[in-house]
Amino acid sequence: MNATELIKQLTIEEKIKLVIGKSSWLTEDIERLNIPSVMMTDGPHGLRKEMPAELTKLNNLVANAAYKATLFPTEVLVAASFNPDVAYKMGEAIGKEAKSSNVSLILGPGVNIKRNPLCGRNFEYYSEDPVLAGTMASSFIKGIRSQDVKACVKHYAANNQETGRLKVDSVVDERTLHEIYLKAFKMVVDEGVDAVMACYNRVNGVYGCENKELLIDILREKWGFNGLVVSDWGAVNDIVKSIKNGLDLEMPHNNGSFDVLYQAYQNNEITEEEIDRAVTNVLNFVLSSDEPLLSTSPSVELLEENMEVARNIVTESIVLLKNDNILPLTENDNVLFIGEFVEKPRIQGGGSSNITIHKVDTVFDNLKDYTKNYEYIAKPSFTDDEVLQISKANKIVIFTGLTEDYESEGSDRFTFDFPQDQVELIDKIIMINPNVVINLTTGSPVKLPFKDRVKAIVNSYLCGCATGKPILDILFGKESPSGRLPETFALDIADYPSTYNFAKNNNASWYQESIFVGYRYFSTYNKEVAYPFGYGLSYAKFEYSDLTVTGSLDTQIKVSVKVKNVSNIKAKEVVQLYVANNDSMVYKARRELKRFVKIELVPFEEKRVTFDLNILDFSYYDVASQGEIVDDGIYGVQICQDAHTVLCRSKVTIQNGIIRASSVYPDEKGLFSDEDFMMLVNNPSPKDVIITKPFTLNNTFTELRNSFLGKIVYLFAKSAAKKIAKAKDESLRKMIMDSALNIPIRSIPALSNGALNNNQVAGIVEIANGKIFKGIKKLLSKEK
Repeated sequence: MNATELIKQLTIEEKIKLVIGKSSWLTEDIERLNIPSVMMTDGPHGLRKEMPAELTKLNNLVANAAYKATLFPTEVLVAASFNPDVAYKMGEAIGKEAKSSNVSLILGPGVNIKRNPLCGRNFEYYSEDPVLAGTMASSFIKGIRSQDVKACVKHYAANNQETGRLKVDSVVDERTLHEIYLKAFKMVVDEGVDAVMACYNRVNGVYGCENKELLIDILREKWGFNGLVVSDWGAVNDIVKSIKNGLDLEMPHNNGSFDVLYQAYQNNEITEEEIDRAVTNVLNFVLSSDEPLLSTSPSVELLEENMEVARNIVTESIVLLKNDNILPLTENDNVLFIGEFVEKPRIQGGGSSNITIHKVDTVFDNLKDYTKNYEYIAKPSFTDDEVLQISKANKIVIFTGLTEDYESEGSDRFTFDFPQDQVELIDKIIMINPNVVINLTTGSPVKLPFKDRVKAIVNSYLCGCATGKPILDILFGKESPSGRLPETFALDIADYPSTYNFAKNNNASWYQESIFVGYRYFSTYNKEVAYPFGYGLSYAKFEYSDLTVTGSLDTQIKVSVKVKNVSNIKAKEVVQLYVANNDSMVYKARRELKRFVKIELVPFEEKRVTFDLNILDFSYYDVASQGEIVDDGIYGVQICQDAHTVLCRSKVTIQNGIIRASSVYPDEKGLFSDEDFMMLVNNPSPKDVIITKPFTLNNTFTELRNSFLGKIVYLFAKSAAKKIAKAKDESLRKMIMDSALNIPIRSIPALSNGALNNNQVAGIVEIANGKIFKGIKKLLSKEK
């Protein structure tokens, strides 16, 4: 029976149940019509399938404990491979674990743009560039779907900070929205992604889950998406507005949503046809999901198999940032390894994507397979014996980076600076012995004050479970490094133009840097950086020659270039093609990544690499026509080492295009003034608002502190959050505390597993507003 036939047999009550979910991870089932319940789980870099409550109690585990799974590298490291095949294999492997665990939908990948390196969730996203993000995500999705498991891209859209993430307004001009923040989403929709997750935040004043422009006008009508639109967990501000404006499924289950939606139906505030639209998409999703399997978690054999997949991904993704002829290490080197990350590596970021690990492969576990000539100090105290060890070593490898409390879902990073205690440690060691190699562990860019003083820097990001062997393969030259930076490492946080408006205000974040995100700013404005987008070294050397550009934009342009390995080392090379924009009356980035490919060359081998370009690769989004147009002019076709370094160049001339001029232009810092930005975005939300009584369900506990009774409510909430967070591991503890106090109070019923219902949280707000008896009555009421 198909969705159309089933809808005719469903009661209005059953229809409403289908669009609000059954529990934290299950859709509703309708037993009388044989409509099954299907499961979804987190999974950007591994399967996080939560155990049922009765099983966690039986095993003395905390709530939200999950089954063991393979922890793959985070998305940022996968993007550093610049190899879509790597993303495919990771998706395929996660798909196998999902399939074997009765999971129908993986909540991933995340393709939000890295607008600023301080976003606490950047490790979960691919890149500052939409083409790289969209390409890698599309391959990841192909891999998942190859196992008959569905994929859900997130978080749609302009969800670029964790501070105030459930209510902040991302104010972004139309051109920038389409060119930067929507492009990767469109690429995966074109690929055939099964579901799209609507974001927590507002976009130009409207919550993501009820944003008709995003969910209907663009996603459905313009892009032709016909899959499921699901809310982020607890993101629904108004269930009636959400269903009317394009949301299909609210997750997790919210006790109060049924009554609200049913009452709105009875009051003619929402029609049955509008509800049917959402129900149809839910039914199509459920009916196209595979039959459940009997198993609940991956087998040990599958986890071991996927461990090797994870190793291969990491090996191909590690980025060599600097090498003053000190790497690779050899068996004859007397090497001193320093840092707790050697035996206790940081392998993932904090938050909802935190995986219960099958096992971890550390550097310490594998060292003996690479050399017998090494020593190890976890935390140097610089005793006389240790100073002697440091001075006698031929080479020193320091494992350092950001600890888990720096990067987590729910809060943004508090600094761009490298941990000061680690800087001091590195400086002390350099003074004793200058032959220092840094292995960098981080989920996003960080200031590197020691970069000119050390001999080499290896950026391994967050490797997941397969940390040891891949890092050692690179350090000891078993493999030549071939990763490239998917984001810009600037010299200072103030150098990113988005910093001016990042996570600083309580109401709205104005994207006044417009299209000048990441390398689009740094290359256009000739800004010096520590390491540019696309940068990465190899142990091999490559030469490029004979760039040819043939064909016509009426059909297709073919770009080809010869690449030769001129060393005696087998290695992989990333070939990057950028289009340099014409001298236009419309503001544009100097160059933009359009294509890339990774190739492998044996010693002295030469290959010709060919790319296809079309007219859209020379276009920009035109607000007047609400589509892509191309200026007349001369464009560069450039093969680049990175976003700042051109290796080969050619030109393409375009005539009879459309010539327009921008009405306003950015300043020398790549920012639009407040006045000009307000011309780009009609009536933007104010950045700051004064929070006073009367408070509403859209306020947070932190905001309630602005009244005497509200401050008391806040202190009670803080105490309750501490009790809940006490039993959690460190990464979840911080997320719980930050989230509990800074989410809209309306979201608590959905995110507290029913600990408080809608009526009770309304009572909390009444108390904060001074209506004590009315509030207490609601708190004690059993009504939902």
